[in-house]
Amino acid sequence: MREKILFVGLTVLSVLPMFGQEYFVNKSTSNLDLFDLGLDEHKDLIGGEIIDCIPDRFRSMGAERRNDEYNVFFSGELDGSEILVNVRDLSIRNSDRFLQSDVSKYWVHDYYFAAISSGSIQNAILKYESHWKDWVGTAEYQEYWTWTDDFEPHAYFISDMSLFINSVNNFAEAYILFSSLKRQGKSFFEAGIKEFYDYERNPQFEELLYIDDASKLQFSFDGDYLTIFLDEKEKVRLVGCDKEMFNFIIDCVKANECDLSKVTWPRHADGSCDYDDKIIKTHKVGGMYKMEDNIRLRAAEGIAGDALATLAAGTRVKVEITGKEETIDGIASNWVQVSVLDGAKDKDGNAIAAGTKGWLFGGYLSTTEYVEPVKEEKKLNLLDSVETKDERKVNRAVKMNKKEENDDFVFPFIQVGFGIILMIVLLPIILVIAKKRKGDKK
Repeated sequence: MREKILFVGLTVLSVLPMFGQEYFVNKSTSNLDLFDLGLDEHKDLIGGEIIDCIPDRFRSMGAERRNDEYNVFFSGELDGSEILVNVRDLSIRNSDRFLQSDVSKYWVHDYYFAAISSGSIQNAILKYESHWKDWVGTAEYQEYWTWTDDFEPHAYFISDMSLFINSVNNFAEAYILFSSLKRQGKSFFEAGIKEFYDYERNPQFEELLYIDDASKLQFSFDGDYLTIFLDEKEKVRLVGCDKEMFNFIIDCVKANECDLSKVTWPRHADGSCDYDDKIIKTHKVGGMYKMEDNIRLRAAEGIAGDALATLAAGTRVKVEITGKEETIDGIASNWVQVSVLDGAKDKDGNAIAAGTKGWLFGGYLSTTEYVEPVKEEKKLNLLDSVETKDERKVNRAVKMNKKEENDDFVFPFIQVGFGIILMIVLLPIILVIAKKRKGDKK
C-alpha cells in the first residue's frame, strides 16, 4: 500500500509544473505605493510584462479607499522587486478578459436599489443586512454615533484575475484569485480558483462562496446586472454602478431619504428596468455592437434621413457619435453615427465595405458590447500598441516579449520531458522497494 501511495505522490509531483499560470500587465501603467512602503511609485510597468506571486506571502490582495474611491491592488514581484498593481491592469495568461467597462464598476447588491426606492431606506437596509443591528461604535462617540455613520455598501470588484469584496462593519475584506477565465457565451464567463482569503471572517462572502480549489465561478452579465454562480448554483445578484452612484447610495442611507430623480436606475440588456416601465437603451462612443434586426443606415440622424442601405441582423458596427434622443416603438434611445465593421452585409446578402458610415436608431442595437476574438498567440503581444519614451523601455520590452514567445513554445516540452525523465529514474527504485518488501513478507 505504501508503495502505491509513494508511486501516486511522485507521479503527481512530476506533472504539477504543467498546470501553472501567470499574470501579466495588460496595459502600460505604473507601480503603486499606497502605504508609503518605500516602493518605486513611478516604476514603469510595460504591457506584457509578467508579474509573479510572492511565495509564502500572507495575502496577495488588498484595497485602500482614498478620495472616496477604492484602489484594489495585487502584491507581486517583478525583476525581484515587490510591486503593487491595480488589479484592473492585470490579466491571466492564455485566458479571456472581461469588458473593461465592467471591470471599472462598483458591483453592489441589487437590494440597495430596492431599499432607496422603498421610502423607508434604513428599515429596508436592516431587513437585508441584519448585521447592522449588532453594530457597536467607538465608546467615546456612542451617544451621538449610530450604525448609519459607519454604513457602507458591500461592494464587489471584478477583474480579469480576481473577485474582491470590501471590508464593511468589521467584516474582513475577502478575495478569490482566478487560475483561468474563459468566455463561454456572449455575456457568460467561467473562472477557475487559484487562491482565496478570509471569506470565513466575512459572513456575506462565506454565504456567497463556500469554495474549494475544485470549485468554478460563473459570471452572467445582463446589462447593468451581474449574477454570480458557484458551481452553476446562483449565489448573488449585483448591479454595476460608478463611484458617484456608490457614494450617493451611502448618502441616501445616512439621510434616510433620497431624491429619486438623481438615481441612475439599473437596466437589463434589453433596456427594461425593474423600477419603471420605460425601455431605455444607451451606447458609448467607441463601443462595438451587433444589430438585433435589419436596420436602415441613413445619411443623417432621424427617420427623415435618406436610407443608404438596410444592414442585416447580426452586422457589427462601431459607434462614432451619439446624436439626438428619441422614442420609437416605445424604446428611448439616441440616434448614433456608426461605422460598419468587417463582414457586413445588407438584408439581401450583398457585402458592405468596412468603414462605411451612417446613422441609425440605437434602440435597434444590442446594448451588450461586442468583443473581437483575440488569437491566443496575440494575447501577450501587447507591445505592438505600447509607445515607450526611451530606449531602455523598448529594449526591456522587446527582450521580454521574445523570451515569452520562446517560453510559450519550449516550456511545455521541458515540463513533459522533466516528468517523463523523473518517472524513468524513480520507477526502477519503486519496483526494487516493492520487490524487497514482498520478499520480506515471505
